[in-house]
Amino acid sequence: MKDNNSNNPDSETVAFDASRAANLRAQAVTAFKSQMVRIERVLNGGLLFALLIASYAACMFFYCSDTQSWIMYGVLFLIAFNTTILLKLWYWILNNKIGVLREFKLLRLDLAAQNGDAETLERFVQTEPQTRPPGLSKKERWIWKILIIAVAMVIGASPQLRRLSGIVRGSSMTSQRTVSLNADGTGHMETVYTLQNQREKPIREFTIYSGGTVSRIQHIPASESSYRDRSGRQLAYRVEPAGQNIRHVIQFIEPVRAYDGFTLISATDVKASRDGAKWTFSTDQNWGCKKNHYADVVILPAGAQVVSVDPISVTQTSVENRPHIEFAATLGFNERWEYTVDYRLTE
Repeated sequence: MKDNNSNNPDSETVAFDASRAANLRAQAVTAFKSQMVRIERVLNGGLLFALLIASYAACMFFYCSDTQSWIMYGVLFLIAFNTTILLKLWYWILNNKIGVLREFKLLRLDLAAQNGDAETLERFVQTEPQTRPPGLSKKERWIWKILIIAVAMVIGASPQLRRLSGIVRGSSMTSQRTVSLNADGTGHMETVYTLQNQREKPIREFTIYSGGTVSRIQHIPASESSYRDRSGRQLAYRVEPAGQNIRHVIQFIEPVRAYDGFTLISATDVKASRDGAKWTFSTDQNWGCKKNHYADVVILPAGAQVVSVDPISVTQTSVENRPHIEFAATLGFNERWEYTVDYRLTE
């Protein structure tokens, strides 16, 4: 008996084409490569953009002088920095996802080709999207890497950024301190600081870090202040917590113009310690400038005899029977400057 379905075209077996199967496999590989090109370009472009934003935020952070701007640009820098991490995480997730999908797709093609299943290949052709240009080449990948590194190096080597990011560390400071001690160990210390505004805009306040701790902000009026300007006018300041330290935020009466020098005069009481017949006076300070020039003079009580000094003093003279001990040093960023004077008083 003749089969009634033999003339039905739908029942005809589709011939398997091995070359077409190979082409489909190549097209599938190309399509996945094109997807990787897109996400790699997004990754590299995003990293470059985040680097520029982070550099701008860091630059403006050092450029500004008010707390609100510090917070704003600090947060912007953290957002840009965290964006680079999230971009890398996003790339890693998509890379793994596309890799898994690619292997499943190729496995289906390989099984269809192995079994000679032409119908599976036809269904694959109907559902497979259009292929795109070839994947990201090794040359382009290196171009992206070199571009990102070059931008980072140019920004880091920029004199403008070095000046802005080194507002404090790139400047210099001169401290001229005079300590006058009395016979009972009490004394008075006056320090003249000479600095320069390294910013490109006027500043209305300046911060000096000091020892001690405070729990809340204190406002010291000018009438009670120990700070003066070069004209002898007292300057109000704020005392603010700074971790294990405190900072004095000194308010200028007149803004200091960009790159102009200014002088601060600080006066405070000091006291020498006594151990039997020996008196000891010591002090220290450290500044975060690139160059810190110290010139100190310690004036002992009348008739005092110097026992020892550490480090060795520059000169020791006597004026009106009062020993004058001079120290001098030039130190770098955050290097501590300290000295000790031991003396005895004549009966």
